[in-house]
Amino acid sequence: MLKDDPDACARRSAVNPLGDIAQDHPALAFRIRGRWLESATLERCWLIRHAVRHPAKKGVAEAIRLRQPAR
Repeated sequence: MLKDDPDACARRSAVNPLGDIAQDHPALAFRIRGRWLESATLERCWLIRHAVRHPAKKGVAEAIRLRQPAR
């Protein structure tokens, strides 16, 4: 629930565990990301991009795609 908190610090704290999961278990993080994208706000989209930064650095194609700016 904190992923949609009005406070930016609370939202970022909520996404940190997802970022940790993404480092070791990217497939699980991408499944969670799929649920989070349903009716996602701009703030939640930023959280998702932030959470997959480590897999993107490792060259995971889906993470790289998610980190691309919206067109």
